Amino acid sequence: MLSLVPLALYLLAAWWLARDVRRGPAAARPRGGLAFWFAAIAFAAHSYVLFEAVHTGNAFSLAITDSASLVGWVVAGTTLVAMWSLQLAALPAALLVLSGVLAIGTGVFSGFREIHSPQWEITAHITLAALAAGWLSMAAILVLVLTWQNNRLRARQPLGLMSLLPPIETVERLLFASLSAGFAVLTLALVTGFFFVYDAVEQHLVHKMAL
Repeated sequence: MLSLVPLALYLLAAWWLARDVRRGPAAARPRGGLAFWFAAIAFAAHSYVLFEAVHTGNAFSLAITDSASLVGWVVAGTTLVAMWSLQLAALPAALLVLSGVLAIGTGVFSGFREIHSPQWEITAHITLAALAAGWLSMAAILVLVLTWQNNRLRARQPLGLMSLLPPIETVERLLFASLSAGFAVLTLALVTGFFFVYDAVEQHLVHKMAL
C-alpha cells in the first residue's frame, strides 16, 4: 500500500523532531533541521498518493477514507508552515502523527461515483470543507495537549515529556487561531454547499456530509 509511505515518513519526521528537542535548543532547528525536511518529503509523498487516488482523467472521486486523507493533508501542510515560522518545540510531532494516521486509508476504497468537470462551487466547497476539517482536527489535538499540560502543572508533577512542548500560552494561542480559522472557513463551506447540493443521496454526497 502506497499510503504506508507517507505514514512511515511522517512518523520518522515526528521521531526526529522529538529527538532533536530532547537534545536541546541547539539541536532543534525547525527550518533547516532534518525533521522539517523529512516532514516536507512526507507531505510530498502524501500529495502524490492522494492525487493518484482521487484523480481520474477529467474527473475525481472521493471515498470517505480519501476525504480523511485530504484532512490529514491539510493538517500536514499547516504544520509545515508552523514549523517553518514558529518555535513550537516537539508539538508538531503530534500533528504529523495525526496526518500519517489519516493518510493510511488513501485509495483503499473505490467504486464511488466520479464527479466530471467540477464547477467552481464544488471545487470551492471541497477546498473549504477540507481546510475547516483540518484546522478543527488540529484544534482537537491542541485541546488534548493543553488539558494534559494543565493537569500536570496543577498536580505539581515532574515535567517529563511536557518539557518537549512549548509554553501553555503558545499552545493556547495556536488553539484559538485554529478554532477561529476552522469555524470561519466551515461557515463559508456551508454557504457554498447551498450552491450545488440539491440531493445528497442522488449526488452521492452523504458520506462526505457525515465526515
